Formats: sequence, C-alpha cells, structure tokens
Amino acid sequence: MEGRYRKFVRDLPQTIFYCPSCKGRKGGCERCDGYGKLTKDSVQEILARKILPMYKARRGKFHGAGREDVDVRMLGGGRPFVFEILKPRNLEVDEEALLDAIHDYGAGRIQVTKLVPVPRRRVAELKETHSDKIYRVLVSLEKGSLEKGSLEKGSLEKGSLEKGSLERGSQENGVMENGVPENGVPENRVPEAEALEEGLSAETVSEEMRADGREPSQGDLLEGEVWERARALVGQHWEVLQRTPHRVAHRRADKERRRRVEILDVGRCDEYLEVEIRCQHGTYVKEWISGDRGRSSPSLGELLACPTTCLALDVLDILGPFPELDRGEAPSFEDELSWPLPTDLSADPWILDSISEISRRAPEQG
Repeated sequence: MEGRYRKFVRDLPQTIFYCPSCKGRKGGCERCDGYGKLTKDSVQEILARKILPMYKARRGKFHGAGREDVDVRMLGGGRPFVFEILKPRNLEVDEEALLDAIHDYGAGRIQVTKLVPVPRRRVAELKETHSDKIYRVLVSLEKGSLEKGSLEKGSLEKGSLEKGSLERGSQENGVMENGVPENGVPENRVPEAEALEEGLSAETVSEEMRADGREPSQGDLLEGEVWERARALVGQHWEVLQRTPHRVAHRRADKERRRRVEILDVGRCDEYLEVEIRCQHGTYVKEWISGDRGRSSPSLGELLACPTTCLALDVLDILGPFPELDRGEAPSFEDELSWPLPTDLSADPWILDSISEISRRAPEQG
C-alpha cells in the first residue's frame, strides 16, 4: 500500500528507534528503561497498529522514500512510503475507516493520504529515486568568528569550492555534471558575500558589548555584517564537500561526497536566523550548518564568518519526480501545507519548547 505522510512533532522517528545499547533485545537495558527502544512510537508503528488488525496480518514492513531524523518534521507535500502487509487474511477493508483510525490514533502527530495498492517493485522505485529536497532551518549564531578558510585540525584535506564553482541556476534534477575538475578542488576559500552594507561583524559586536560589561545575545549577533552576509547569499549555490559526520561515523563508512546546496531565502525568527535551502539528495543538512568540525565545507558558518548551529529543521518538500503508477495516480495530499504552520497545529511554529528535551536523543538516530 502506497501513501504519503506528514509528521508534525519532533519526538517521532520514521521507523522503530531501537536502543543502540541493547539493540532492542527482550528486557531492554537501563538506557531504554527496559523497552528495547528509545521512543514509544514511530510513524511505522502508528500505521502498523491500525493497518495490520484490519487486514488480519501479523507482520508488516515500512519502506520510506528516504527518512528524516527523529527531531525533524516532515511538512509540505509529505514523504512517499510503501507499507508492505505480509500474509493478509482479509482483503475486504473499508479504506475510509482505516484512514480515520490512523488519524484518530496519530492525531496531532501524523497525517496520511489515502493508501493505494501497488506492486512490489514500487518499493525499489521509491528508494532509487534521487530527489532534491527543500528545508527550512532555524539557526543559532554563536560568539566568535570564523576566519576566511579556517577549519579545525583534521578537516577535509581537499578543502572547499569557491563561489561560482556551480553555474548559477544549473539544477539538472539534482545531478551534478562536470562540477569538479579532475585535478581536485581549489584551496580552502570561503565565498565572500557581495555588496555588503556597512556594519559590524559578530566579533566586533561581541567585543564592544563586553567592553560595556554585557555579553552579546543572539539578537545582537544577528546584526550588521552577519545579517548582510546572510541576505547576500540568497540565490547562490555551492558544491559542498562532506565527509561522513561524526555523529554517524561509528556505523557508516568514512567517505567524502559532494552535494549541491542552494540558499533560497533568509529571515529572522525572534533572535534566530531562518534559512530556506534546496539540497541535493544525501546532503547532511545539520552538518552543513555547523561545519561538523571541518568535515563539511563550505558550511553556512564559513559563509557567514560566524559559528552557527542547527537548532531546528523541517523538510518542506521532496521534489521527486517519482515514477508514475501503472494504474491511476500516486496518492497525494489535496492541500499543500503552508509555512508557517497554521496555529491549530502549533502556537509555536518551531516547537522550540521540545527541542532541549529531544536534543539528547536525536543525534543517535539519522
């Protein structure tokens, strides 16, 4: 059964979040309080608890077209998925009643389109489609500054690409062509924002405030040159060289990959910076924001010459295009979820109150 889901909360993984310490074994461990997993529910479990009983099946498999981290919301047109029902004993299911049951059980957490039967090969079609994605990121600015081209010890030896290494407006469905010369990439250089208005750097703001006996706040840092740099980056895109992030290096091969990132828009949310970006598939967005101690370059922090951290992240759209179905149309939501979210979903569009609680768990799941 194929459908699309939206996820409105920041403490819900896509699939079962097994405890990395006990690996989900019976009886669990101290870390997971004996449950064998770190979250009570997942998108997979919410669906399974309603789908399997109606089809009188004991087992099911969830196949997503990619995945978001546990602390990342999936908004916009939703993410395609296939829920595979193994050995169903009842095929006469009221689809409207099933959808109502899913929405009643997952109220406020997920929303699902109608589910349509698809052949088994549909799983491979969804998983093999390399799709650009659009994200909105809430960025925290930190004290200090990043010098042009500065990276910590142990950073990527090959460095980063300078501004203009990609032809402006070139997209080709997320596939880079001739993006890197055979002899490697230029030395570490951070793109300079163009046409900056006069202003103060983050370092200068910090120094002047400390001279007055005050510590700079987020709002103070998002002033002068930092804000002008952010505005000047809109419409530009770069090929980012990313090494496997520290947070997943223990379970993934240490590789380098090149991914395109384009900044679509910037804005302010109270004392934080909002950035809307379009990324090639497989981009580590959180690490592009922070630089991941030199493993992702050029990072947003380098572009702004100011240390940056990803505070919250939302997927706004998965662009596809996905292969068409043999019969009928692929399921989709009738409405496009706008940004910011309607107030009936969240009085706080970023759900900032929950971020500190989930941040200690989120890095383990990706």
